[in-house]
Amino acid sequence: MSASARMTALRGGQADSLDEHGCHADAAGGTLGMILAGLGAFVHDAACDRDIDPEAARSRIEWFRRSVHALIAQYASRHYALAVSAYDVGFSAGLHGLEAAATQMYRWCYDTHVATDPQGAMDASSLTDHLIEAGFMHGRGIRAWMVEK
Repeated sequence: MSASARMTALRGGQADSLDEHGCHADAAGGTLGMILAGLGAFVHDAACDRDIDPEAARSRIEWFRRSVHALIAQYASRHYALAVSAYDVGFSAGLHGLEAAATQMYRWCYDTHVATDPQGAMDASSLTDHLIEAGFMHGRGIRAWMVEK
């Protein structure tokens, strides 16, 4: 099960695609252009709407997470599953805490990917370390944003 599918299952519903948020890739901008357009829309929404309901916040968080997954697919496709699971461990730890059930599930998935391909995990260890750290910073930043709202 992919990380996005796991998050969808945790939420008990369907995950929104990037296209559903009005962000479409064009030939010139590709994935990065689509993500930047979506982030710009989110910044505008946040500036105009101080009271964001919990479902809208979850949708924005999932959209952001899926955007990072799209970037990982674009630039680290060889170790995609491992890289995404590393990012998700850090993201969940920053957002929910180290002991949260979601973080433990992502950690189990990451450990499974490492056990499945130990040589690949060793080859990508610097990448995964950075992705765990980046995910943690993103999760912590989003948690701070949610508290502020």
